[in-house]
Amino acid sequence: PAELLDPLTSPPLYTLRAEFISRGKLSSIIYLNKKDGTKMPTSFNTVANILPGLHMALFNDVSNLLDYEQQLQSQLEKLQALSNMANKVSQSKETERTYEVVLVEAVDALKADAGMILDYRPDEMTLTFSAGVNLFSPQPANTPVAMGNSLAGRSLLNEAPVVVSDLREVEIEDQFRTLAGHEGFIGYVALPLQGAGQFIGVLEVAQRAPFTPSDEWLDLATTLANEGAAGILAAQTRNELENAIQQLRLAYETTLTGWARALE
Repeated sequence: PAELLDPLTSPPLYTLRAEFISRGKLSSIIYLNKKDGTKMPTSFNTVANILPGLHMALFNDVSNLLDYEQQLQSQLEKLQALSNMANKVSQSKETERTYEVVLVEAVDALKADAGMILDYRPDEMTLTFSAGVNLFSPQPANTPVAMGNSLAGRSLLNEAPVVVSDLREVEIEDQFRTLAGHEGFIGYVALPLQGAGQFIGVLEVAQRAPFTPSDEWLDLATTLANEGAAGILAAQTRNELENAIQQLRLAYETTLTGWARALE
């Protein structure tokens, strides 16, 4: 019956009928309206004229199959996002560049409007702007923010995401409120960056519209934050090692020069 077909997501009946008659059989997926108002994805297979003027059609509920397909697609996208971040982070040689790579890949994978990374300063117990993407301002105010006075600081202290669906409806510290107003941030999520038992900073992602993330989105965001933190920590360690080697080399050359002068 025509009233069972969802006109917004299913092919028009006349189109299906014309194709059915011309081909003698037809297979497709349509959405049927159930009595409770929900829509049920249904596969149908039809054969025309099994007897003169008599057609056969079989219908099957494929809701679980489509859900499984969506889950597989989601997992593939997650693996691809992690692979992209890992590959690009491994090619980054400087810590500052690693911050940018992590941020760009995270914002892209999470389909966010903008993002920032705040660097943790343990000696001062503050967070300072380190990198941004898709911001109207080239660089927001770089005034350090105390850990306990910000959404980002709360995320790091609690070692858990902080989610705000609408920043206009919550109390936030003045500096960030000014930034959010200028940038048009409304939906907001802060994720701690930590690894090897130490705080690194905070990954902030923002939407310029109200936003309530799904559990799947939060899982991907947390995984990306963990991967990014590992990459940043590795870059910091590599830079420290290179600096130590350079200092040893200079000390060795200075020692050799001193010996050479002593022997002259």
